[in-house]
Amino acid sequence: MLTRQISGREAHALKLASQQLVEAAGGVKAAAELTQASASRMSEAVSPWHDNRWLTLVQVADLEAVSGQPVITRALASMAGFALAPTDPARPQDMHQVLAHIVLETSDVTTALSAAMADGKVDAREAATVKAEAQGAIIAMQQLIAQCDHLMGPASVLREVK
Repeated sequence: MLTRQISGREAHALKLASQQLVEAAGGVKAAAELTQASASRMSEAVSPWHDNRWLTLVQVADLEAVSGQPVITRALASMAGFALAPTDPARPQDMHQVLAHIVLETSDVTTALSAAMADGKVDAREAATVKAEAQGAIIAMQQLIAQCDHLMGPASVLREVK
């Protein structure tokens, strides 16, 4: 028998993310129809009471594509110690706009963190605010990377910067 490599807390977080994804895709019935699964199977896949039933990778990909929300992908990235951020290399931007966006987003992080630390401790609500602002800054930096890739051309993802 194989033992699970993730904690019970992480498995629970994936179940919650699965529930959010299915809701974002229109609910159990719509998600089942989209993925060609039965409604009962879809319901079990998102239920915390069915620890042996999970969405398949293809179902996750389909549901995330329909909802436009990478809920499970983001949760998995977070569990692995990574932050998922969108990139949009199809929309070239002026580098001044990119820089202004980075300055604004990192300023928001500084403001939120300073406010959170003002009383000498950071509570859960403040941490959530700081995290949201930090994710915005990460997205801005990812957009800079995407813009650089666009300017460097199609082979840019194969080039190493030293």
